[in-house]
Amino acid sequence: KVKLDLGAFAQYCAMVMMRFTELTPHQLEQLENIRGRKVALLLAPAGGGKTFVAIQRMLGVIAIGKSVVFCARNIPLALFVINWLIHASRKSAEIIVKQIFVLVEPFSSGPQSISITNDNGHQLLNISDKGAYVNHEIVFDLFVIDEAHHIIGDEHLRSQLQNFSGVATKFLFLGDTSQSHQLKTNLNKENISSILHLQNNEEVVVAKLTEVVRSTKRVVAGASAFQLVDGSKAATETHCASIGLPLDARIFVNEKDAILVDNYAREVVVALKNVSLQLGHMSLHDRVAIICPDGKFVKEFKVPLKTELARQFSDSNYELVSATRASASLMCEHNSATTKKEATNWLVLDSIEMMDGLERLVVICVDLDNVILSSTKDATRCKLYRAMTRSQLAVAIVNQEVRGGWLEFLGHLRFNQSNNFDDKNVKKQTNLTAADDILSGTVNKIDVEDEDEAVVIKADDDDLSDTSDDSIINTQVEQGIFFPTLVPQFITSSSYIPKFMPLSSYNEEGFSKHDKVLIQKLHMLDDKVNSLV
Repeated sequence: KVKLDLGAFAQYCAMVMMRFTELTPHQLEQLENIRGRKVALLLAPAGGGKTFVAIQRMLGVIAIGKSVVFCARNIPLALFVINWLIHASRKSAEIIVKQIFVLVEPFSSGPQSISITNDNGHQLLNISDKGAYVNHEIVFDLFVIDEAHHIIGDEHLRSQLQNFSGVATKFLFLGDTSQSHQLKTNLNKENISSILHLQNNEEVVVAKLTEVVRSTKRVVAGASAFQLVDGSKAATETHCASIGLPLDARIFVNEKDAILVDNYAREVVVALKNVSLQLGHMSLHDRVAIICPDGKFVKEFKVPLKTELARQFSDSNYELVSATRASASLMCEHNSATTKKEATNWLVLDSIEMMDGLERLVVICVDLDNVILSSTKDATRCKLYRAMTRSQLAVAIVNQEVRGGWLEFLGHLRFNQSNNFDDKNVKKQTNLTAADDILSGTVNKIDVEDEDEAVVIKADDDDLSDTSDDSIINTQVEQGIFFPTLVPQFITSSSYIPKFMPLSSYNEEGFSKHDKVLIQKLHMLDDKVNSLV
């Protein structure tokens, strides 16, 4: 009997991709723009290939026997990149780690070396515990600063960069405005020039990637709801030909006296079952990332999730591991979990901060939503965008219902399997400034006596008679993704008080009785406003 092992196939593809060195024409063009430059800034949307381009640049330095420093906020990303370099170089790990140093938080420790240890037959990468780098005889040819949008303002990092800016070292900064907590970041050529004390004749060269190469068309379209204009939202294209799996939204109401983390555990396991079914029950070993808001939530969530996994997957032997543990492993082959019952299947469980820069075949986003008009609206949008774009193939959103949250509209949508997904049509229907408008304060909430009748308008509309656009929200349900063109659910791209969509715009089965009553009230209010206009 012949059996197709999809897990083995996926593992082989993953190994081939880590050794893949061929750039797309677009990436090659941008690499040529920054190659050999003293200081360069490479900007790209999440999944655009910033780190991949940097890998090719670092391989060139390593090939001529020189040393590289890779700088990142979190340890998992640093270890992942070293793993990638080892595979791509096709040299022994022992040789490569002698030429690579890492600079991670706290940056005051300086560049540190990498060692390889053995753990029950598995090779692991470790950042040296011998303290800060002290061998000043080594000259670093290249500094790569990844996820620079998060760390460019760190005083200790600035100090470290200045220590090396006076020598022959070259600098490559990688970043994405949409992944920053702030609407406007200080990741620009002027600030970089100031940090490195560049002379007038030294220029910071800026290059931009606009193709997403990591994710499927559905993932890119869904995540775009949280992408900023400065993050090249309008120019972002999908290089991947795959449409991918529909995005799975699991929004639940946490009943009174219910234990929230237990409900999250149940919903995450259901999402895991769904994706496993869609992938033909292939091995999910180290291919799923469960991304949580912070370390505190991870700690509280781990035991309930482990219990639920054991109850629902008695034969799969799932093990929850951190992003650091997964990135440190030098295992080139699958751990035979598809053939040995005693082998474990890793599920990566960690916070969004620890998953920055990483990727997995499947991503499950857990408890990332918050009220849009709260003080944390910037951070919430940022977390949702960063988490979704870690995915290569499939995304699931698991969240308790948050009234007035970024994801509230998901409770009103139902997936229409009869319509084909068309990313070009989706992009045409997208309001490019949606997330920017919310963050900049263009959108505010009206206080009314009945909370159920609260609506959302633009705060700076002085002339209500200027009605250049009264378009309604396109829910994109027919396109096979769950995100509307504009968030939150009742805001349109209108330049005046928005017209609310008729009930026929949604599948009525997606509405509760309370929701239908609320929308009818909004229609009445909208008609009154329009009659005045």
